[in-house]
Amino acid sequence: MSGGGAGPSGRAFATRSDTAGWLMPVSRAVLSWVQPRPANNVIIGAFDPAATRAGLAGFEGSALLLAGEFDRNSPPRAVAACAELFRRGAFVEQPGAGHCPWGDDPDRFVVTVASFLV
Repeated sequence: MSGGGAGPSGRAFATRSDTAGWLMPVSRAVLSWVQPRPANNVIIGAFDPAATRAGLAGFEGSALLLAGEFDRNSPPRAVAACAELFRRGAFVEQPGAGHCPWGDDPDRFVVTVASFLV
């Protein structure tokens, strides 16, 4: 798989091969926004549940948390609870999927994510 594509809504989406270029910089930017870093590069408050909840509650964007129905690593119930920590969090449980819903039913996954991005 290479490059991105367009979902049912016509909006662009990234595929596995082209996410590496933007995923890490975005992750670093989000992490640096959540908490300042000391010289040893450890994220302050990373293991502090209260600080984590406050950081998520302060996030002003929309967040989609999606779990597979049969995911034993990230059970839908736990993911739904995490979605509630965001001001504008949305939770979707993908029927019939496990821990990798994009692989279990790629079409359903793309439709779900694309409709969220519209």
